Amino acid sequence: SLTRYVTTGRQLRQTRQTLSRYMSPRVVEHILAQGGPDQLRGQRRVITVMFSDVRNFTTVAEELGPSGTVALLNDFFAEMIDVVDRHHGIVNKFLGDGFLALFGAPLHDASAARNALAAGQAMLEAVDKWNATRPEQALRVGIGIHSGEAVTGTVGSPQRKEYTVIGDEVNLASRIEAYSLRGQVLISEATCARVRDYVTVSEPMEVYVKGKKDPVKLYE
Repeated sequence: SLTRYVTTGRQLRQTRQTLSRYMSPRVVEHILAQGGPDQLRGQRRVITVMFSDVRNFTTVAEELGPSGTVALLNDFFAEMIDVVDRHHGIVNKFLGDGFLALFGAPLHDASAARNALAAGQAMLEAVDKWNATRPEQALRVGIGIHSGEAVTGTVGSPQRKEYTVIGDEVNLASRIEAYSLRGQVLISEATCARVRDYVTVSEPMEVYVKGKKDPVKLYE
């Protein structure tokens, strides 16, 4: 019993440390209360994936220099992460001047697609406020959102683990974001079907993405 107690306590500490890197304390404690490590084992989930990227950031970085670039990104990400947290998502990975956010994992969320879209719209509003108060550092953000089934779970080595999401649905979300050149929210047909009753979308545009033989419909 003592061995089991010590092992369980170690697992919970490792789980808390892993989750705390990319989830709010509120979400971490909720996951631990709902089963802890069991929530992070490999499983298939229907989730909504968001990719966000700052447009033309290379030009901004060249003007700011290394320390200024990092400081700007930290300030900007702090605001964006707060938006994602408030809409029940998690920022799973930072990708240079962008990030990958998940909705519906590790905890199930029947409103994942709606929350992701609301987060995307709130992010654009936050960008507008940012630009109004910091016109010398004005930014433009492109957002791509897609919903579907993916494999989620903790991967890595005993020394370093990370909760991640794997699958074609993740790749498609990334491809969608690449088409958001004007700094808008673009969603896939699968996501659109989940939110159509709550928002007004544009007429679909068909695009060809890497790895897909047939065109993909996107909605703004």
